[in-house]
Amino acid sequence: MARVHIERSLKEPAIRSLSSRFPAVGTWLAMPAFVGWLAVSAGIACARFLPTSVHLLYHNCLTWAIVFCAACALFFGRLWLRALLLFAVGVLSWQRAATDETSFFSRLDTIATPAPACLLHGTVASVPFASSGRYTFVVRADSMSIGDTRVACGGRRLLCSAYSPPRRAARVICSGRYRAPRPAANPGAFDEYSYMLSSGLWGRFFADTAEAVGSADNAWFRATSLVRAVVMGALGHVQDDTHKAILQAAFLGEKHELTSSTKTAFRESGIYHLLAISGLHVAILISAVYFVLALPPIPRATKALLTIVVIWCYLFFVGFIPSLFRAVLMGTLVLLSFLFGRRNRALSALGLAGIAWLVLSPRSLFAPGYQLSFAATAGIITLFPVMTRHFSPSSRHPAHVLVTKPLLSLFFVSLSAFLATAPVLVHHFGALSLFGLFGNLFAVTLMSITMNLFFAGIAAQALWPQLSALAMRASEMTLAGIVWLAELGSHIPSSVITVARVPAEISVMYAVFLTGAALVAKKHFRAYVKWGVAALFVMVPASLLSRSVLARPDITTFHVEKGSLTGVRFPNAKAWLVGSAPQAGYNRPYRDAIGPWLRSKPFTAIDAVVLLESDPNVVHYLDPILEEHRVRNAIVCAPQRDPLLKEDFEELLAEYGVRTIVAHPGLSFVPCPRCTCTVENGFGLRVVLRDTTILISSGR
Repeated sequence: MARVHIERSLKEPAIRSLSSRFPAVGTWLAMPAFVGWLAVSAGIACARFLPTSVHLLYHNCLTWAIVFCAACALFFGRLWLRALLLFAVGVLSWQRAATDETSFFSRLDTIATPAPACLLHGTVASVPFASSGRYTFVVRADSMSIGDTRVACGGRRLLCSAYSPPRRAARVICSGRYRAPRPAANPGAFDEYSYMLSSGLWGRFFADTAEAVGSADNAWFRATSLVRAVVMGALGHVQDDTHKAILQAAFLGEKHELTSSTKTAFRESGIYHLLAISGLHVAILISAVYFVLALPPIPRATKALLTIVVIWCYLFFVGFIPSLFRAVLMGTLVLLSFLFGRRNRALSALGLAGIAWLVLSPRSLFAPGYQLSFAATAGIITLFPVMTRHFSPSSRHPAHVLVTKPLLSLFFVSLSAFLATAPVLVHHFGALSLFGLFGNLFAVTLMSITMNLFFAGIAAQALWPQLSALAMRASEMTLAGIVWLAELGSHIPSSVITVARVPAEISVMYAVFLTGAALVAKKHFRAYVKWGVAALFVMVPASLLSRSVLARPDITTFHVEKGSLTGVRFPNAKAWLVGSAPQAGYNRPYRDAIGPWLRSKPFTAIDAVVLLESDPNVVHYLDPILEEHRVRNAIVCAPQRDPLLKEDFEELLAEYGVRTIVAHPGLSFVPCPRCTCTVENGFGLRVVLRDTTILISSGR
């Protein structure tokens, strides 16, 4: 029905010319799940600006409204009506989740106080792992209480830490302190609230004691414990701790054993996705299961059904990770299409996975993990065929068929994912790995071999442990090549480029250009790329220029645990950092405040740091700033009195070529026209920005 309406609309004269140039538009619109995914995403994005209610009746009404709109969307054939209904599903899903969050955290206001001790009743839902002298694990909470005040938690998951590790599936009573997730304290900084809730975690519990009072053993728990014992037995044959940690992260999703140096090397080399369970790992698992099932004479339908059972058991065994859920659902749809002889459309499978996950967790739409996972998959599905069609050699020479085409295919997959995820990486992390474009050619192949050998080692561990040791040693050899590749990429200069957060309109232009490249007809492709790139070369600088001309002064007071720190950005893109904050313990002013703020201000350069008072930790505060930015001046209002501290301070400034200006009360600076900064008595700086006057004090 939907296809009939689409074909009729495409025959209208007003869009006939457009459809001839972009024929794939009709194909995309004929995929209800894909269009519905876009509609649900748009609904969630718009619903963020709507007010929420905490009334229980309102929450229940939202649930039934979601079911009603989703059911109606299945029966209506008109595309616009179906999209409108699924847009409403997105709005209602966000409202339901926001209402649930507001209601739960308002009931926990008395529990979240530092004292007295809070009691947590629940069941351990994960394997505890050691971290900083404590053990961290997930608890499925039944209730929390302080005295006679008891709050039902309804099985919500909390990230708990204790001094002793409880057994998985044990019923525990923990005594300690609950802390709700915290929103971002500074502009562009890490948002713990969104991160934890999108991961299904409703807060942290710091337990002083954790007492086991029972067990929630069942058949599924005993089965998963047996499988885990076999997996850990196979991992026990791995001699290198780094290799063992990588396999544990890639198969079980447990990254706590990975060292910071390993994570950094994989991230800077652009192959960090190999450490996260994703579609690659599910595809390898499906191929391994099919290989095993190909040995006995099993009907084709039975093979597909058994494979579906295996990958869904793997999902429940590991947990509902967004990338894994998406990959398992897409794999299931592909296998079902083979089973029923239907044509599989990857975009429809992706859309269905996206709708299902967003209804369950609407906040995931804004999480970098979800965005990277779905953007990479969508990029490969839409851009890889375009690159293959236009840039693969047509020669049938054996060298091209056996060498050039396979290598180009791997490169096109890597390039498609890179182009699709670039805006997400820039927005959330401010960095792009160029080495990954070529490193993935070999890393993905080696990872496929490694995981197949690992699966063989797991199977052999259950039957013949000696044979498992051989398989794991072979897996370790190929894994060593991946680690070497990661270390190589991290040591190559300029393998990672740092990029400021680009304006929203530039990201939209980029997305429109890539979408057009995927939709345009083959005969119009070269003209589209030529004129599209030319338009970007004009529109992107124009956007940046208009923003710089219309830029307004910005004064941001950062929230730091210790010290006082303020950032001032002038209209000419110069920035001053006023005050200081010690770089100690959990107080990381550059990482948590200054760095994210500067990334959100493109082309901003730190012109001066203003030290309003003498700080014994000033060297630790300035060192990360001077290491990352070319600072011209250090304005010192209160010189160091300790000779040793003064010497260290002067050596640091001399090392980075920073000019020292000893300021006295009344001294004025003009960082840009119509803007003056005057040093005041009592350790303060008076900033006059056009018609606005602000006094920044030292916080004494």
